[in-house]
Amino acid sequence: MDSCVAENLVIYDWLSFTSKVHTPDQLIAALGLAHVPWTDTKGARGYRDRKYFSCISIHYNGRSDMGVWVEMSGQGCRTFESLSNVGWEGIFSFIRDNGLKITRLDVAYDDHSGILNIREIANVLIVIPTGEMMHLPKRRSFSRMQKMHVEQRGVLAFLCMLSYLQNK
Repeated sequence: MDSCVAENLVIYDWLSFTSKVHTPDQLIAALGLAHVPWTDTKGARGYRDRKYFSCISIHYNGRSDMGVWVEMSGQGCRTFESLSNVGWEGIFSFIRDNGLKITRLDVAYDDHSGILNIREIANVLIVIPTGEMMHLPKRRSFSRMQKMHVEQRGVLAFLCMLSYLQNK
């Protein structure tokens, strides 16, 4: 491959999961990150406490039915990749083998060779029956070009334009 051309790459860009049977320290060990300096801080979303290290959060001490919530942002995923001694296969095996619940998983595909037709993908209309939820980030504002929604005959449709097209 030409050394000037970046390789296509699939990366995990967000992972959140919950456990009702593990302690925060057990989950930190399962992540292969017991050797890093975790900070104790305030929790979020109903959890009173949180252990934090480099964009990885372990939320705990919520209601008795909440369990422990592990959250890794994109940067947290990069931290996990560089410092964990278990890797992605290890953590996904742990989640599967223990019957834990993945609450969010973002996967990114960086297409540097043009395998995907970005314009064709951007024109795909995602149709969601009225009453079902489509998650959009709360803190990010989308321009009219990025999100158009249409209510027609009980069907809510979203057309999300990829930010890639804005740079073309």
